[in-house]
Amino acid sequence: MRIVIHYDKDKAITIGQYFQQLFKHKHHINIQWENEINTKIQEHINQVFISYDTILDEQFNEKELLNIYYTLDNNKATFLDEISNELISLLIKNNPNQMIRLINLICSIDKIPKKLLLSRMASIQKKINAVRCDYLRGISIKSSLLSIIDKLILDRIWHS
Repeated sequence: MRIVIHYDKDKAITIGQYFQQLFKHKHHINIQWENEINTKIQEHINQVFISYDTILDEQFNEKELLNIYYTLDNNKATFLDEISNELISLLIKNNPNQMIRLINLICSIDKIPKKLLLSRMASIQKKINAVRCDYLRGISIKSSLLSIIDKLILDRIWHS
């Protein structure tokens, strides 16, 4: 029997009915397939746990924070929260323990405060008198603390 298909919906229904008919099996065969699928899933889960890197879930330490401190550039524009790199550098340099406790607290609750996630997109000219979109590049301006957390996470991923 041939069916005329005019719409994508008809096509999807027809293909679905075809596969339902194609894969109609006796009950004992379905159980065998289900067991096979469950075995494959369990093998995959076990493989994931074998290759899981626990270093990525550890709390950040002062050494990691100080590595970020040495990469902060001075004389840059302030972040969305109006905190400059110079101030962040002073906070890290003078009291790294408090900064790392704050960062670990934020990361441990698994929910970053909404104010930290706010960002603003801005366009910067690549060329003087930019009149075309090709002459602009977009940047995201975000919280300074979120930038530090981003750098800590990226640093850990690169070195693991």
